[in-house]
Amino acid sequence: MRLLLPFHLSTPFKGNRLPYYHKIIGTNKTVLSWNNNKKMLSLPYYFNTTAVRSFKIVLSDYGMPIDCIMEDTIKSEDLHNTISKKLMVKYLSTTTQELDKVEGKMVGDYQRPFGVMTMKMNGQLKNVHFLIATGSAKTYICKEVLNSFKFTIPNPNETFAVRLNKRQIMANVTPDDRYYKDLNILGTDYLDLYKAELLMRYLELDLAITFNDK
Repeated sequence: MRLLLPFHLSTPFKGNRLPYYHKIIGTNKTVLSWNNNKKMLSLPYYFNTTAVRSFKIVLSDYGMPIDCIMEDTIKSEDLHNTISKKLMVKYLSTTTQELDKVEGKMVGDYQRPFGVMTMKMNGQLKNVHFLIATGSAKTYICKEVLNSFKFTIPNPNETFAVRLNKRQIMANVTPDDRYYKDLNILGTDYLDLYKAELLMRYLELDLAITFNDK
């Protein structure tokens, strides 16, 4: 007998199929299956709690939660145009002063939280727009940004040091084979390390992040 459990958002897509985990009752085995029907995301699940003893979810270091939620794909041109206008800061513009606080806006049909941060690398300081992704354990920088700093693109599994809003973090390059490859992701590694306080106001459609690391 198999019991359908909700999929784990850190598992990457396989093509356009969504991951589901099944617990085999009476065993310690959990199997992964794929389903092409995206509408299953909104379906509730039911199970007999007395029959469930435990289940194990296999995590992928390469996977990210936004695999399953970024249906409104945001591209480089959006960051340079629509999002830059909404944030009132030009994407990848040169600046002379590092920011401390992060301020931003909700963007797109699904009101994604984007904030402006200063990024320092190779002696350059620029304004970079980040998706604030509390479901992502890691911080990611896209290839376009790294190229603008004349930084040699690392292996996807390698980390590199980058300074964001006066604070250093070890980041990864955004995976090039995903439809969000143009995005920069601020993950919980940065938020946790610098004791962030995140305020999102969906009534006002804005956000602010302050830090308690001093």
